[in-house]
Amino acid sequence: MNTLRHNDVQALAKELRRDLLSSIHTLYGRLVFLGGLRDPNSGQYEHFETSCNFGEEVCHVVLEAEHVHAYRDWLAMNLEQQRADLMLYLVTVGLNRRQVLQTWLVTSPFRSLIPLHTQPVEQEVFLSDMSALLAVLMNEYGIAGPEGAA
Repeated sequence: MNTLRHNDVQALAKELRRDLLSSIHTLYGRLVFLGGLRDPNSGQYEHFETSCNFGEEVCHVVLEAEHVHAYRDWLAMNLEQQRADLMLYLVTVGLNRRQVLQTWLVTSPFRSLIPLHTQPVEQEVFLSDMSALLAVLMNEYGIAGPEGAA
């Protein structure tokens, strides 16, 4: 990557953290946001405004790096910290938490939050943590299964 490209990457990363990510107050929320910018078919990260300003390649590189960074920050937290972050995320979503958890039980949307270029062990830890958190929250909300029968 030449100096101009490196400068573009640094400028976009700074702009992204300042303008987009700083307004997302949970790591899980950042994972949802960044995972949502990745095309599920191509794996390319896309954000119209940043692509227009910096180009598609620079946009992809920066968004992917930020996604991996947020993912590894999440993995660095213990289960209690992850639970607190997840609960704050659920509050900010503004939906019925019980309904969200029931949906997650069936659809496992957190699987789409795993960055493509991560180690298999990181993926296993993430999925294990999410399964444990989901089990704890289901117990707290009295959800016995996909239908929500307690």
